[in-house]
Order: sequence, then C-alpha cells, then structure tokens
Amino acid sequence: MPNRSIVLCLIILTMNGCQSTQESAEVQNNMPRERGDAVASAKNSAIYSLSDYPSETLILNRAATKFDAERSLEGLELLQDLNPEILPAPLKDQYQRLSAQGYNQLGEPLRALELIQLIANPTKLDRNFIVQLCNDLSNYSCSAHNLIRNQQEYAELSITIQNDIWSALLLADSPDQIFASASESAWWSLRNDIFNAGSVDQAKLVLRRWLDLNPNHSAAQQLPTMLKNLTTYAPPKIALLLPLSGRLSGAGEAVRDGFLGGYFVDSPLHSIPTISDQTFVSAPTAARKMPSDYLGRALRVGEQPSATRSLAIFDSASAPLDELVARAKASGADLIIGPLRKDRAMTVAALARQVNIPTLLLNYIEPTSAVLAGGNSSGSSVYQLATAIENEAATLARSLMDSNHKRVLVVHSGQNWSQRALLEFQAQWPFVISVARFDEIKEVTSAIGGTMGVADSVARKSELSQLFDQEIQFLPRAREDLDAVIAFTSNVESRALVPALRFHFADKLPIYATSQSIRGEGNNKQLAGFTVTELPILANPNSKMDSLVHTYALKDSPLVELYALGYDAYQLATWIHMLDRNNLNERTGSQQPWRLSMATGVLQLRPDGRFKRTLELANIDRRGRLRVVTKSL
Repeated sequence: MPNRSIVLCLIILTMNGCQSTQESAEVQNNMPRERGDAVASAKNSAIYSLSDYPSETLILNRAATKFDAERSLEGLELLQDLNPEILPAPLKDQYQRLSAQGYNQLGEPLRALELIQLIANPTKLDRNFIVQLCNDLSNYSCSAHNLIRNQQEYAELSITIQNDIWSALLLADSPDQIFASASESAWWSLRNDIFNAGSVDQAKLVLRRWLDLNPNHSAAQQLPTMLKNLTTYAPPKIALLLPLSGRLSGAGEAVRDGFLGGYFVDSPLHSIPTISDQTFVSAPTAARKMPSDYLGRALRVGEQPSATRSLAIFDSASAPLDELVARAKASGADLIIGPLRKDRAMTVAALARQVNIPTLLLNYIEPTSAVLAGGNSSGSSVYQLATAIENEAATLARSLMDSNHKRVLVVHSGQNWSQRALLEFQAQWPFVISVARFDEIKEVTSAIGGTMGVADSVARKSELSQLFDQEIQFLPRAREDLDAVIAFTSNVESRALVPALRFHFADKLPIYATSQSIRGEGNNKQLAGFTVTELPILANPNSKMDSLVHTYALKDSPLVELYALGYDAYQLATWIHMLDRNNLNERTGSQQPWRLSMATGVLQLRPDGRFKRTLELANIDRRGRLRVVTKSL
C-alpha cells in the first residue's frame, strides 16, 4: 500500500477540481456510466482507489453524480452513510461541499451556506459558490468578504471583480465578521466614506483622501467603474420647480431651503443662483438666512467648495407647466427637479420627456402611469423620491423579520396615511397579523380590548354570571400569543395607546411605530420604550446635516421631512447627472447598484426609477430622547 501521507497529498491536489460547476457537470455527463448511475471523473476515481478510504470516496463520487443530475434527495441519502468527523481533511471538505450543493438544489440556501463554510481549505470555486449563496440570502457583507478573499489569493484586478466587490459593499449594511486583512478593512473604509458622502462633489473629496492614504490598494490600482466616473464628473445645470406661492407655498419654501442647504455645501456661499422666474427673487434671502459660518461648519477642515453651480428656480404655481418646462429647456438645464403634487409631477415628467431632460420628481407617481411606459431605457429618465409613509412601514417590516417577533398586533386609525401604512406592512409581512382599528381617540381602548380578547373574556364572564344567577369573581386575561405591537398612530393617538395597552394587559409587549408617533409638540417621555422609524437627519446626522438642523431648528419643525427632501434632492441631482451620463444605472442592464445614505434615509435606486428609502430605527428613552438602535449602515 502506498505511503498514506503521499496519498492524502495527491487527494488534496485533485480536490480543487471536484466541486460541481456547470462546466464540470458537462464533463462528467460525457463520461461512461457504471451500472446506470455512478459517474465520476476518471482521474479522481483512480486517486481515490489508492487511498485508505475506498468505500468513502466511492460514496462521495456517487453522490456527486446524483447532484450533477439534480437528484438531490438521492445524493443526500448517500451522504448519510458517511461520518465526516472521521474523514481526512480533503474528503471532509468534499463531503461539506457536496452536502451544500444538495441543500441548495432543494431550495435551502441558508443550510447550504452553513455547510460550505465548514470547509477547511476552500477553493476559488468554493468561495464563488459562497458568494452566490450569500447573494441569494441578501447577505452582501458575506459576499464582499469572500470576493475580497478571492481577489487577494488569486491577485485578480479585473474591472469585473472590482465592480463585483464594490456592488456587494454598497448593498451590505455593515461587516458581519472580523476583517480578514488590512485590504478588506481599507475596502470597507472606502465604502463608508462614499456611502455617507452625500453629493458627488463630496464623494470626490473623500475618494481623493482615501487614495492618498491607500496608494497601493487594489482599488487604487483599478477603481470600480462607479468611482472611476467620479473623476470626470462635472456639475449639472439644475431647474428647480416648486410651489412658492399659493396654498402649498410653505411646503415649497421648506423644500427650497433644504435644497439650498445642500447646494451651498458644494458651492461658495456668496454665489447667487440664476433666477429664471422673475416672480421669485428670494434665493439671496435664503442665503442670508444661513449663518455666516454655515459653509465652514458643513465642510471638513481643509476642504474647498467646488465651482459655482448653475441653478434656475421656478415658482411652479406662477405659470402653466409647459411654459416652465420650456423655460428650463431654454436655460440649458441638464435636470429638472420637482414639483411636489402628484398630478403635477406626472405632467412635468411627460413634458420633460418630450424635450429630453431627465427629471427627479418629488413625489411617487403610479407605476401604471403612461409616463413610465418603457422604463428609463426609452426616452429621458424619470426618477422619483418622496417621504412616503409606506417607506417607514416597509422599514419596520424588514427590521422585524430579523427578530423573533412573528405574531404582531397592528393598531391603526382611519386616517389615510395610517391605512396606507397598514397596507404596505401587510404586503411585506409574511406572518399572522391581528388588526385593531379606531376612528376616534376615544375608541382606542375598546379597539385594543376587542383584538386582545379581553372583551370576549368579559362577555363570557357576564354569560356565566347570568347562568348561575350570581356574581363571579373574575380577573380578565389578554391573549398571550402576540410578540409585538405595531402602531400606525399620530403623536396624540400614541399617547392614548399607552394606557389602553396597560389597561388590557399588553403593556409588556414591545411597541414599534413610525415617525408620526413622535411628531408634535412636547416631550415624548410618555412614549418611553417605543422603537420608531426616524429620518437620519434627526436620528443620526452627519456634520453637514446637523448644520441644516440647527439653522432651521428642524428638531421641532413639523416640516422637517420637507427640508430633508430638499436637501436630498440636491445631492441626488448630482448623482443622477453622473448616472445618466455614464449609463451606470440598473435600468440599462448594468449590474452596478446605487445605494447611499442621505438625510431622508438609506436610498436605493430601483429599476423603475424610484428611490426606495430605509430609515433609522431609534428607541425613545425615559427622557423622551431618541437613541439609534440599528447598526451603522
């Protein structure tokens, strides 16, 4: 018998080719079959026949044949005859590799990932399989980790691998494991800098600093496409259409001031925007409202603002929309932003497409709208951003799905926004939902009692008292099958909800709510313990956002969402211009995603042109203050 150590070394050298891939499956399927079902690489069969584990290697090869033929259950049944703990490392790795393949074929990617990660000496193909599983599970931090490991071990610097790493990093929330190397740490540092930068100009500044600190990093030697295009970016000419007179003027002015807050971070404070509508001349006034040191506080030490941007501001209530769009075209606008009302947004989108100007609408329009027919791949691009309550409901649903809360009670009012939040939550939530609705605050207690089962308990008590013709000592009980309460309620309604839950023995359940629960005057001490969705500009602002918050006292402003919307509209304008110019958005067939953290939330560009928002989760402490509970994204 050959020396055992030599045999094992031979096995190690050949195991890298044993993982089943599309290519290897095609090769194996061309090999002659033994007894109708046993197919294996002739080379591997010869090596295994010399080993001290002939029966085990035969089982592994037969199982591989089953998986190549997608007869997963038969393959896993064969593997049950093996004890991986007594196998040598190469055979044990093959056992885990094949088991993972089988479970993945059965539609169990999480189990497959757990198994393949047990491999002691993963190959490049193993890590590629791990990346596939991580992507299927939306675990992009895991994807990035394994892509970076492959890059390091095999010295890959192709633009494809750089783009794959960058895409995974942008989609990941935070690293889910300790960095394996200084290179991985630097990748995440670059990602965090860009992710939180704001506008393209700020991203260019942080990229330049990162490159100075990491000149020998793989990303410095071969920039991902998105970052490479930062270096050739030129600021767009923007036409801003907002209602600055009439019924919606207050909302329009809030969005405008938020927009200018972002604008002045990237431009010299003394620059005055071009005014294209003579009925609106308040841009200089808006600039004077800001403290003289606003720009200095918004920028980091040593940073210099870029050249003056071209900005035309139009009062959308002052003239017909077709006339205003024509003026925007005549002014040379690269991008139109606005208006606010949904019906007017649809009109502007259609007009802008006719004159071939990309548009960022500050409202969501119906997906079935004829304006969106053909998507952004046909005609001028239409993008959409709004501070819709549906985004907050979706944030709650996604966050709770990562917890142990499965059975929830949703409390909502008859208000339109509350009902929309309920519908979005129901669309996202895969488990059982109990619903308690009320139309007036005085109905909150009875609505909770009915859903918690307390009302039924009291009714049964009354029936028994009548049956026995005597008073029965009775302590009502609430149902015990609920894990959490979701409140789509206003500030006043939320304050009424707290004693109602206490009265019906549900005060120990965790309560989750939207930002509407904390919008209003007064301290939120009564809502201590609530976990709420909140705008990053309030829950976790960076220095630039914080300057805007202090300038306009946004912590107590009922219009804070509109200021944040305007602030993000400017930042998005810079990215949209670059995306459109370089055809990097998802809707042109590229795999490069776009996802960054901004004032209204973490924004991700969807194929339909909408920016999906994910908000911060914050807990209200005993003093009524917000404490961010989510990990930094």
